[in-house]
Amino acid sequence: MKKEELIKYWIETAEEDYKTVKSMVETKNNNWALFIAHLVIEKLLKAYYVKIHNTNPPKIHDLYRLCKLSNIDLNDEKEKNLILFTTFQIEARYQDL
Repeated sequence: MKKEELIKYWIETAEEDYKTVKSMVETKNNNWALFIAHLVIEKLLKAYYVKIHNTNPPKIHDLYRLCKLSNIDLNDEKEKNLILFTTFQIEARYQDL
C-alpha cells in the first residue's frame, strides 16, 4: 500500500472502532469500551507513524512505545496514562484463568 492508503486505512478503522466504543459506553460495557478505545488510540498513532516514517508501523500494542517511536513528546502525566492504558489492555486480553 502507498503511504496515503496506509494512513487512510488506520484512520478509517479507528473511526469505526470509535463508534463501537461510544455504543459500549452507552450500554455501560465499560471494560470492553476501554479495550476498544485502546485500539482506537493505537491505530491513530500508527497512522501518525506512517506519516512521519513512510513505512508500516511496528506490530506492537504499546501506546507509550508507539509515541516514542513517532517522536511524540509526552509530559509525565500523559506517559503514566498511556502506560496504564496499555497495562489495562494487556491484562484484559491475557487474563489469568
